[in-house]
Amino acid sequence: MTYDIRHILVPIDMSSSGAASLQYAAHFSCRLLAPVTVMYADPLVYPADILPAEAVALTATPEYDSRLHQEIRDFARVSMRDWPFDVDIRYGPPAPAILRAAREADARLIVMGSHLHRGWRSALVGSVTSAVIHGASCPVMTVGGRLDGDKPHITRVLCPINFTDVARQSLRFASMLADVFAAELVVVHVAEPGQPLIAESHVRDWIEPEMRQNAKYREVVMRGGPAERVLDCAEDLGADLLVVGAQHKLFRDATVIGSTTERLIRFADCPVITFPVTLQRLKTVAVEKEEVTVS
Repeated sequence: MTYDIRHILVPIDMSSSGAASLQYAAHFSCRLLAPVTVMYADPLVYPADILPAEAVALTATPEYDSRLHQEIRDFARVSMRDWPFDVDIRYGPPAPAILRAAREADARLIVMGSHLHRGWRSALVGSVTSAVIHGASCPVMTVGGRLDGDKPHITRVLCPINFTDVARQSLRFASMLADVFAAELVVVHVAEPGQPLIAESHVRDWIEPEMRQNAKYREVVMRGGPAERVLDCAEDLGADLLVVGAQHKLFRDATVIGSTTERLIRFADCPVITFPVTLQRLKTVAVEKEEVTVS
């Protein structure tokens, strides 16, 4: 099966996590042959002595816009090196700007730092990233500020499953990435306390036949808290990438994702791709030529 990733959007804030995101974006772009757009959202913060009632919308001058474009390009070129990319600068609150840019560019993958905050003032560190994950209709890859070695490498992909539809979709995506990077795919199921321990053969039977034929994979079954055990497994196996299905839920008129996914994003040592169940625009060409449209 093949997922059509035709465009990668990389929101940055010119911090260390932004630099690491750019390196991963270049690595993925090279393998997937997808163009990269480096995006920056400038909130144009009002002066502190201006009251909200008196605040007037600020606009960027052509000189300011030109300087900012050059600054973003210079920052990105260090990590992207000779790999081509475009620059997109938006003015206004970062999270809505990123989601709007992703929609307009028909981005099929967003790669961003897990704690974007420098220059993006918000109540909680990482809230911009959380808002993008909550609102995006394409997979979002979150990258921490650390990068081992000179460049990214993907040799082992870990995908937690719980036998739901969104888990199956995320596993398809993880299998595709494992094929692209010639990496090992590890499928892990965690039985929570009080639940029966599922046999590895049951996990194997649940995996689609074409996936078993096309991907180098293995199954791991364990018991405990889902987030803790998945993090332990990722560390023990030296996983380079986590792919997690995220069930978007409505809580007091706000879209949120599950606590397990949030904890994996926050504490994983490797990048995490969050695959949303609300996926609408990402198309998959499977054996039966079906199109995945989940509302």
